[in-house]
Amino acid sequence: MKVKIILLFAVIAVSISCERESLEPKCCSCLEAEGKSDKYIYPVQPGSEGWKRLNSHQEMVNVCQVPDEILKNMCTSGLIDTYLDYPLLFTIFAFNNTNDGLRQVATEFNGFSELLRRNDCATRFLQKYKVIDPAHIRSLSDDIEVGFFMQKIRFFELTLAFEPLRNKLTGTECKTIIEIGLKNLEKKEANNYGNFSLTTNIYLLTKILESEQYPLFLEYQVQHPDINLFLMGHLIYFDYKRESFLIKNICQEYLKR
Repeated sequence: MKVKIILLFAVIAVSISCERESLEPKCCSCLEAEGKSDKYIYPVQPGSEGWKRLNSHQEMVNVCQVPDEILKNMCTSGLIDTYLDYPLLFTIFAFNNTNDGLRQVATEFNGFSELLRRNDCATRFLQKYKVIDPAHIRSLSDDIEVGFFMQKIRFFELTLAFEPLRNKLTGTECKTIIEIGLKNLEKKEANNYGNFSLTTNIYLLTKILESEQYPLFLEYQVQHPDINLFLMGHLIYFDYKRESFLIKNICQEYLKR
């Protein structure tokens, strides 16, 4: 009888210990310091047999949702990685403008909607954007790797420009984006990036200038009304060869303030 009682207390003690561990907040800074991510691994991946059995976009959306008990406990950095790995992130480009595409992703994917609710989502997103070097493309020999790398940068730029995230940036962070954006443009041009990659870069810069209500850019808007369609996410309404020089100059003047 005594043995049974001792075993019972041991089980209760272990249960309490496990419960306390689950209630303790995750050390996100510890994970980052170790170069780790608590991102969600999608159980059904594109190309797998399970994915091939899905018959509609909605079925794909359903299998990509992050379970609530995992979602709420994820670090913001892990959420960003989860968002960037989202198998249906290409939905951004399935609409007439990228803003509508991003809104659709936020509507259908709980990982992105949760990310946008986080107060530190913009800061964390910028931290990850800062360490991406467009010149890294030189070390990639496989065309598929090159394509994925360029696409990743475009996703970063379009998401940083998305109002629900962009509006959480501080003035200092906006300045940082302008600085990085100009450097990235220079590297992209030097490494023969395509027009689309150059355009998403310019789009991010103009969205920051718009949010900052920078006077020189406001004057540019009056003189170039087509830029307003571009700012709504209609990326085709920008002639990079003709207009990028002016935008770059405005950004450089902005940094002199």
